[in-house]
Amino acid sequence: VQTPVQDQLAKQSMVFQNAFVTNALSVPSRSTFLTGLYSHTHGNVDNQVKPLPQNVPLISDLLRQAGYEVAMFGRANVDVEDRYWDYYFGFKGWIKYYHPLMRECVAGKWSDPKIYNGYVDDMVTDKALQWLEQKHEKPFCAFIWFNTPHAPFYRPRRLLDLYNGVKIPKPATFDDDL
Repeated sequence: VQTPVQDQLAKQSMVFQNAFVTNALSVPSRSTFLTGLYSHTHGNVDNQVKPLPQNVPLISDLLRQAGYEVAMFGRANVDVEDRYWDYYFGFKGWIKYYHPLMRECVAGKWSDPKIYNGYVDDMVTDKALQWLEQKHEKPFCAFIWFNTPHAPFYRPRRLLDLYNGVKIPKPATFDDDL
């Protein structure tokens, strides 16, 4: 796999060689990340989205209270539209990889959902980069959560032939039984 940007980032960053999540499903994992609570406490124990507890601040709420600008881009997968965002461009749940229905929020003001033309993660990346390149008077936090690790695993047209003819070896543990 060719990942020159990630390789460069890894050289300049801390890399965790052995990390775990308490729940490997999207909705419970993102709910836990946002709330700091275990799945059985926030109520999202499977991929059927339930509202997050209103009395529990999200990490974005706490960061904003600490003086940060907070933005979210991409697949929220939980209902965050009842919270304040300095900027939001994304969606919850399943979405089309091409021509997705997305929603935008600027300074807590939500737009109506709109169909965007293009590949979903390219649009998420472009919007995130545009926001990051703006002048920020305060420290900021950007949550950038992509759609691509989800079936049906479509990729942008420009990458369709990237690995054609490349033999990808079967991992030694592929046939291991748990």
